[in-house]
Amino acid sequence: MHDVVILGSGFSGSMLGAILARHGRDVLMIDAGKHPRFAIGESTIVHTSQTISLLAREFDVPELEKLGLDSPEGTREVVGSRCGIKRIFGFLYHQEGQPHDPEEALLFGNAWRDENHLYRPDVDQWLFDLAKQYGCTALEETRADSVEIDNDGVTVHAGGKVHRARYIVDCTGFRSVLATQFGLRDEEPRQILQSCSMFTHMKGVRRFEDLIESGMSHPWWEGTLHHLFDGGWLYVIPFNNWPGGTNDVVSVGLTWDPRRHTPKDFQSFLAEKLPSVAEQFAEAEPVRPWIRTGRIQYSSSQTVGRRWSLSAHAASFVDPMFSRGLINAVEVIRTLVPPLLRALDDNDFDPARFAAVETIQERVRSYADRLVWATYVSWRDFDLWNAWYRVWAIGTLLVETNLGSVMLMGRFSRHKPPADPIYTEWEDPGFKQYFNRCFAIMEKVDSGVLSEQHATEALWAEHNRYDFTIPLPDHMKGQEWAVRSPEARNLFFGDPLRHDAWVREQEAMAGSSSAPPPTPGREVNIGRS
Repeated sequence: MHDVVILGSGFSGSMLGAILARHGRDVLMIDAGKHPRFAIGESTIVHTSQTISLLAREFDVPELEKLGLDSPEGTREVVGSRCGIKRIFGFLYHQEGQPHDPEEALLFGNAWRDENHLYRPDVDQWLFDLAKQYGCTALEETRADSVEIDNDGVTVHAGGKVHRARYIVDCTGFRSVLATQFGLRDEEPRQILQSCSMFTHMKGVRRFEDLIESGMSHPWWEGTLHHLFDGGWLYVIPFNNWPGGTNDVVSVGLTWDPRRHTPKDFQSFLAEKLPSVAEQFAEAEPVRPWIRTGRIQYSSSQTVGRRWSLSAHAASFVDPMFSRGLINAVEVIRTLVPPLLRALDDNDFDPARFAAVETIQERVRSYADRLVWATYVSWRDFDLWNAWYRVWAIGTLLVETNLGSVMLMGRFSRHKPPADPIYTEWEDPGFKQYFNRCFAIMEKVDSGVLSEQHATEALWAEHNRYDFTIPLPDHMKGQEWAVRSPEARNLFFGDPLRHDAWVREQEAMAGSSSAPPPTPGREVNIGRS
């Protein structure tokens, strides 16, 4: 009898296994595949790394810091030199059949830290080994044939053997064992977005800045590059974009609305629709077969039950835009672990104890769906996209400012989250209302009630009326125009300075609190360009 069986030993399964085993639980991981192996979900943002560091500190698994705020240097230390860096988001807009206009480009980033392009075969292997080092038992190349759940526990039939446990977590992703067996998949996904995808790893991809001069503060190669067009987008994720990088493959994926496009193959689609991008891939060759999907959205009618739960990717998926996949994965892990540890201690697996997991699953799915659906709508016109993109930029900036300052203080309990956040407890208290107002504008565009020009004007009005509750650093005051101005296309926040004013305010509020001293580590900074 194990405490927990985890189906799937990828990023989520191995990270969860390491945390549970660190707390003395008997964990069995079962996986139909074998490490190392191809996986996507490679791009992080600061919110991702911050949350991984929270997992490391709150659950005393210090090794996870190597993928958190110690990265990318920490990642290289434990994983190796085949991961890349992500210094910027690069967004290049394309008119169908026309060369790219350098004026229709946007850049977003910050100077206080680099993020990651995670080469998942290496990263998942390291997490898998970490879980085993903490005591997880692991079965690879072992398919779970069926699962039975009764009042006394869980029975898993796998590899010709029977395994018993007190609880089961399905981290297998789209082909979720529990979702399939228990009929949990919604027949019609609840997402409003519809998109299909094809993806692989390639060699010979050219740097776009070698083809068309950008005029931006950083080369596109230093981050995740997004080629955007009406009805879809394409990502370019290099792994050798730093001195010392040893991995010359590039992760590439094309995603499209099937009601707008039906690509026969990658190269012919580029040649017909995106001539500048076709030039970037003129000499590129895949190093593994293309994977082509139908609609990539799926959802589940239920994500927790008595003695079972689904991970974020076993529960649902939206679209890789804005690198939200790994954020959702670690947010769900952080929400699941506390009630699961208590349930194991008390031997009480009432689903009501896991209500917060169901809630966070719904929030991250619904928010990502609405955010990315409206993004697809915005790509009908560059000016509309330039205005809508600020909704994501403002939300991201405020979350990372807030969480960074809280982590710097080391007093997590002092944070007062919004009463009903739209996607994360770290968001600005006013962000939900602001987002909903902006989203309503995009719905009117899609329904034909509002023109693209009038929608663009309405969005800029919303940006300018939104008064941030979370204060930006003193040295950025007076620079908020950058996220509120259509002329500001290069949003790289530099001059890393400590967020002094708010930290002092938080210290004063803490007063004679018995809270622990601040956690040693990096200062969390946001500056201006």
